[in-house]
Amino acid sequence: MQRSSRAVVAALVLVLACSCAPDPGPPARDSAVTPAGRLELSVHDADGRLLDLAAVRDLQSAGTGEDGEDDLLLHGDDLTVVSAWPVEPGRASFALERPAGEVTLATAWPSASGYVMLLLDLPAPGSYEFTTLIAQQALDDLDGLVSRRPGPVPAAVERERERARELRAAALAAPDAAREGALSARAFDAAVAAQVQLLGGPAAVPAPGRQVAVTFEDPSRHDALVGVRELAGAGAREPWVRLVFDAARPASSYRADVDAARAAGVHVLGQFLDSTQSGAVDAAGWRRRVAEYVGALPGVAAWEVGNEVNGGWVVPDAAERAVWAARYVKENSTARTVLTLYWQLGEDDPEDSLFQWAADHLPAADLADVDDLALSVYPEEHPLGPAVDRVLRTLQRAYPDQRLLVGELGYGGPDLEPRWWWGSRDPAGGKVEVARWYSAVAASHPLTGGGTYWWYYLDDALPPSPVWAALAGRAPGAVARRARPRLGNL
Repeated sequence: MQRSSRAVVAALVLVLACSCAPDPGPPARDSAVTPAGRLELSVHDADGRLLDLAAVRDLQSAGTGEDGEDDLLLHGDDLTVVSAWPVEPGRASFALERPAGEVTLATAWPSASGYVMLLLDLPAPGSYEFTTLIAQQALDDLDGLVSRRPGPVPAAVERERERARELRAAALAAPDAAREGALSARAFDAAVAAQVQLLGGPAAVPAPGRQVAVTFEDPSRHDALVGVRELAGAGAREPWVRLVFDAARPASSYRADVDAARAAGVHVLGQFLDSTQSGAVDAAGWRRRVAEYVGALPGVAAWEVGNEVNGGWVVPDAAERAVWAARYVKENSTARTVLTLYWQLGEDDPEDSLFQWAADHLPAADLADVDDLALSVYPEEHPLGPAVDRVLRTLQRAYPDQRLLVGELGYGGPDLEPRWWWGSRDPAGGKVEVARWYSAVAASHPLTGGGTYWWYYLDDALPPSPVWAALAGRAPGAVARRARPRLGNL
């Protein structure tokens, strides 16, 4: 689990990636590629209105104020931090100072499919229409997805891609900035919608052997295990459950729970401690706990050696504890090892953002005993969306020896701060779409081993709920796309 609030701090530098076939990635950093200088950016909305900085901030934060201001400048190759909160007043909507080299602006941004983590590779210094830049970025990202996809492109995706291209061309030929911005906003929406469909739409077929996984905060709920097994359906996916072990209980008290899961045909991921309880034991107590649990629960198929280790609320030696636990598990059992990272890119302290923290604390050589790297994703607090593809590819390059998982997922929980919507503005509909779309991505993306480990399973996802159907891949439809107001005939 998780929880922390954003603090105002400056930032540093980072590196990260994980699993499957190697990806050549972007070119290496070269300060001669693009010069340093100032970018002046105009933002026009779908009605052609020029937005001032306050209106831009309102869009970025979904109207929630300073805590929703999450802009970062990143190194484009590894998504490590260059600087925090670079957006500043400018001659038009806003401006920023970019250093030389390949630099990416990261920020939450709305699309008709929901809020996404926008990763905009910045051009040379100059004046630009922001919506035109992000529309072209979305099209480039879409073309990259298509080029890496085996087999034909689904017709629905091709239609949206062609529409985005037509809108982008019309924007470039527009007679004025207002018209250009309005058309570019619609091109951005169409390109994002196509990415959403390609990554998690009906054509995203689960690959054999992928996990379909949930979390039990109460491991004694044996009655709910049948529903977990049935999530796998008749396909070749493996049902898994994370059992959350409380800091105050001995390992022996969970033996019946592990045995019940195994008897139901469900694999167990044992969590030594949730991130919210990481401070319940000191380093020596952690080692004793790991040894006790590994010895007492041989039926556990995989151990989570660290949960949300880059969360700003966890113990400062979380990386060292995880590395020690992974080594102990490998030396004393046949179980797999899982290390879970907390997805955030600017919504909390920059030094704790996923890639920066990993670069500072998790050299690849230290993860020899870690089998799987997992992402904990809470989209309403830390948006992601189609940027998941770039995130996974960046992780894979940094950690080529580990498999990737979606290791924790939730939306609409009572302990969450709803800020950025996904799939539907209606909270109940959004929850179903988050479960459906991220489950489809985890089941089909070539760099993942599946997962999701829906955190609130016992609260909102028991069968025959809509969330259960979404996790099982049986929910109809796709992420809702809300059309922008039209300007003219295009």
